[in-house]
Amino acid sequence: MKRLSFALAAAMLGSALGFAGAGSALAEEAIVIESSVDGIKDGQLVPDGGTIEVPAGKTVTLITNSGQTVTLAGPYSGKVEGSGGGGGENQVVAVLSGLFQRGQEGGQLGATRSIGNAFNANTYAVDMSGQVCVFDPAKANIGPPILGGSNRLTLMSVTGAAQAVVDVPSGKTVPWPAELPVKTGAKYLVQKQGNTTGLMITLKVMESRAETDLDRVLELAGAGCDAQALRLIKTIRAAG
Repeated sequence: MKRLSFALAAAMLGSALGFAGAGSALAEEAIVIESSVDGIKDGQLVPDGGTIEVPAGKTVTLITNSGQTVTLAGPYSGKVEGSGGGGGENQVVAVLSGLFQRGQEGGQLGATRSIGNAFNANTYAVDMSGQVCVFDPAKANIGPPILGGSNRLTLMSVTGAAQAVVDVPSGKTVPWPAELPVKTGAKYLVQKQGNTTGLMITLKVMESRAETDLDRVLELAGAGCDAQALRLIKTIRAAG
């Protein structure tokens, strides 16, 4: 039996409970993930039944509570319409709102805006502190730093003596150092060449059940891997 995506399953549950009729295009709660309009920022909420104004020549991309990506091109004035499946049991907007808020407070939101749209679930930028979700330890790679500075990184175990130095050319990846275990709870101090301080990352190995990019974003955010989730949202923005 084929698994339903997280967003779709939640939308279907909302419909089954009578939140909306099948096939109807109804206004839903939504969250902004990309905007060229001054005054409309990433993470801004549009409540169920609320309206949004998009001037001519501008665009706003949102995700609705039923998991739909909606791009509004100006001139536009009105509600955000989706499938109508974004009932109270669906937490898509709530999860994304929390993700954007944490990203703003921790600085990951601004940092991920400066990188390209490509996302690889097995490649990890390790120069932002926090939790890193690993889906396939055997295929784990380190990508180039996204916060600037030297591409030579020293990774040091916090709980042992193991350490490794890696050089990651711009636009390339290198295999995760064999001397550093990839396991849940492993903590590493990451220091760039020339810096006197470092940052901490904590690994979490997990199995992915995601079938779509949005599923993966929700999965990463739910696991606390915010930098990866915010980076993947850029792929959804580009597709929108």
